[in-house]
Amino acid sequence: MAMLIPTRSPLKLPGPLATMMASIEFGFACGEDNPIGLKLKPVYDGEKVRAEFTPGEYHQGWDNVT
Repeated sequence: MAMLIPTRSPLKLPGPLATMMASIEFGFACGEDNPIGLKLKPVYDGEKVRAEFTPGEYHQGWDNVT
């Protein structure tokens, strides 16, 4: 499993993440309907946005590279 950690200042979100994400079902990062997407479920803790990701077979590259 890979943990995505922001490399810049966290985003200031204008509303709840669930509301914002509901409109992008086929998006690559968070869309549930994208068969090769990352299917991230980001969580905003008031300071940072975090998500966990387990790579699938479509996300693999060369040996030891995701």
